[in-house]
Amino acid sequence: MSSEKQKVLDKLRSAYEVVREWGQNLHKLNCNAFAYIIESRKQQKGQFWFGLDKRILDRYGNRNLHILFVCGSADKVITLPSPILQSLLSDLEVAAGNRYHVHIFERQDRFELALAGKGHFDVTPYMNLFDFTPTLFRSKTIAQIKPPSRMEKEKDESEKVEQPVEMTIEELVKRLAEDARASDEPEKFETTLKSCLETLGLKCERRGKAGDTDLLITEPFSAIVDAKTTAKPPLAKVNFDRIIEHKEIYGVEFAAIVAASFSPAICRGAKRNCVALIEVHTLQHLLKLNAIYPIPTYFFGKVFAVHGLVERQYLAEIEAELEEAKSNIVAVLEIAKALDNRPRELAEISGRLEVILERNNKPPLPREKLALLLNVFSTPPFAIFHRSGNLYSRLLSLEQAIKRIQSAATFMIEAIQQSG
Repeated sequence: MSSEKQKVLDKLRSAYEVVREWGQNLHKLNCNAFAYIIESRKQQKGQFWFGLDKRILDRYGNRNLHILFVCGSADKVITLPSPILQSLLSDLEVAAGNRYHVHIFERQDRFELALAGKGHFDVTPYMNLFDFTPTLFRSKTIAQIKPPSRMEKEKDESEKVEQPVEMTIEELVKRLAEDARASDEPEKFETTLKSCLETLGLKCERRGKAGDTDLLITEPFSAIVDAKTTAKPPLAKVNFDRIIEHKEIYGVEFAAIVAASFSPAICRGAKRNCVALIEVHTLQHLLKLNAIYPIPTYFFGKVFAVHGLVERQYLAEIEAELEEAKSNIVAVLEIAKALDNRPRELAEISGRLEVILERNNKPPLPREKLALLLNVFSTPPFAIFHRSGNLYSRLLSLEQAIKRIQSAATFMIEAIQQSG
């Protein structure tokens, strides 16, 4: 017998004469009652699992039997009269070993008893209530067991504020890889994944309860996301029916799974079920790209719309945009070489630039793009060029132009920070 269960038995002996009735768990009290003391078989934080012997319930259920659920400590004991518990167990399937499986969850301000297929019931009034009076003669002030109302559930959820964890991109990238393999702590991966999605500009909520989706993206599109940990990738088991069910329940556009990697069978299953599979290395790559060149959030809608594995080819669009951004800066410096302090028309500038680019074995710059860059870089905070009607000239030397571009980036960051 465990020390906690022994402490409960000692409490009973301090008030009653206690005689063992059946095995280590069932005891007869000298108040014409029976106490069936059971302790959680395994425990996680705030979660307790029990196996109820159906034989004891059948034989002693109508003999003032009380079931004492020891929730990890002798100071946390739910004492339920058999008639109340058996009314909930009716029609419940008996598990292996002729036992009923019962879960108890410790919430912020209450304890809930959960039965498969029957929901959750508030058993807080029965916490440490060592009252063995027959149910028929109990005071009416004792609260009846009942499911918590929807309003109470929503209130609990609204009061749970998940504190954001500030991490650098390097830390996020590292944590993603580590937490994706921490199969014994799945909540860590869920939290890290939420931080990653928010860093990418997506608004999401962490759900993470048993039987629920892990993350819910609400803006700029809607999607459910399951964070799957596995100590030994690739991930080889997914309940796609459950994912489709969650997608329908939440009425979202997309469904996705994030994991270290996926087996070929899972990739095929995801394609059939219209689910996006995002591997950790893909998400890491997106985080790094976003740190260099913030990615428009509409792009992620395209990623989540993929059916099956999100491969590197799907990232080609944003990679091409990043390369174009880099080439534009290089082109501006080449344009600066083609200009001096004398005002020139677009056609003349285009001809001078073509000679410079050809000399350096670089492709020509379309005239439309040349005009666009001249106009953009003729205005603050860049103001490298000067425009007067259809004429353009250079205001700064090449060295000064490079410094102006660098300082403009710093200036814009400071302006954004000051604006809040």
